[in-house]
Amino acid sequence: MADTNEKICFVIAPIGEPGSGIRKRSDQILEHIIRPVVESCGYKAVRADEIAEPGIITNQIIRHVVEAPLVIADLTGQNPNVFYELAIRHAVRKPLIQIINKVEDIPFDVGSMRTIVVNHQDLDSVKEAKAEMKRQIQSLEKSSSSLENPISVALDGRSIDEIKKRDQDYLNEIKKIQDQNDEILRRINAETVADDPEEAKQAVVNIRVNPTASLIHKAIAQAVFSQQQGKRDEAIEKWRAVALIAKGIDNNLAARAWFSVGYLLGDSEESISAYDRAISLKPDYVEAYNSRGATKGELGQPEDAITDFDEAIRLKSDHVEAYYNRGNAKGALGQHNEAIADYDEAIRLKPDYVEAYNNRGNAKDELGQPEDAITDFDEAIRLKSDHVEAYYNRGIAKGTLDLIDEARQDFEKARDLARDAGNDRVADLAEQRLRGLDSQEDE
Repeated sequence: MADTNEKICFVIAPIGEPGSGIRKRSDQILEHIIRPVVESCGYKAVRADEIAEPGIITNQIIRHVVEAPLVIADLTGQNPNVFYELAIRHAVRKPLIQIINKVEDIPFDVGSMRTIVVNHQDLDSVKEAKAEMKRQIQSLEKSSSSLENPISVALDGRSIDEIKKRDQDYLNEIKKIQDQNDEILRRINAETVADDPEEAKQAVVNIRVNPTASLIHKAIAQAVFSQQQGKRDEAIEKWRAVALIAKGIDNNLAARAWFSVGYLLGDSEESISAYDRAISLKPDYVEAYNSRGATKGELGQPEDAITDFDEAIRLKSDHVEAYYNRGNAKGALGQHNEAIADYDEAIRLKPDYVEAYNNRGNAKDELGQPEDAITDFDEAIRLKSDHVEAYYNRGIAKGTLDLIDEARQDFEKARDLARDAGNDRVADLAEQRLRGLDSQEDE
């Protein structure tokens, strides 16, 4: 919530996409009717898309619905989220005012509640609505009898303690469900689906069967589900939709959605653009810097990649992948000593980092240190006995030292492993090295 000394009037309304007719009407109702009236009564009007707090969108909205001294609900269009939040407000029995478009019927379930009808394009109607809204606010502030609603009527005959306990149990259950959903959100992005498909699958199931899951939760579940089905382009579009919905309301979530778009786009300029958006929304987004740097490296932009890895390491000094990736970028620039220093740090932080041993071995070989390189390749193979590149690279280092028989064994092993794995490129390279060794022996 905002400053505790500031009285908040939380506005429940159908918001719609920017530029849509729904958004335009909602903005006009807020700016020309609700805001001037509630400000004249000492309140600050806040709509969901204006919440400045970082965090998960559903928790923020529910906290405002429950805690705000006054809520105004626009029932126009019978938006499901509006009625969900309206029910929560009814349950806590706090001051509430309803408004609706003049041409629409008031839904039966809330038909017994006084509702302000307004045609926002008719100045006389606007004037009447503002006057009635002010009267209702003043009445609510004077008398608690104005707080009756369908839920309070249904509970007549129960003791106050019973009602309070029922309300608190209801709110506790809502919070429990939302906390579960929020934890799922914190874990799920496009990378998670690839790294832990079973966890992602269960998360999607949890959201789909949860009747209180918000639209944003469901949108994320749909994006994950599309990716699980191998529908990459569809998943990208759904993550983009999540990003657009969340922007301005929950920028951390919007940033994670753009990160997912970048991940799914692979090594491309479009991917970099998606990471750019993620970082613009969340400037301390470590993983976005690291992934953007890795993409730049793959696209042959090692200098720009190093800048991103530098920032990732500045934000998180023990970021193993950033050290490893920066080592790769420095190696691409021929800065092998600097690359070794980064691989050293990656291995210090993660002693079983197979690829760091292999790449450090390559850097040492480039510096004319084949014996030290072989030590690193040995360790990579000890950690991963079928590491094709480590066998191949060790064969090169042993050939430099004229250890022909040992080099031959490594190239043969690399060739056979590569063929089994369907890696024709490395298999062909190993075969070429073997033919080269045969030629040396013939000479």
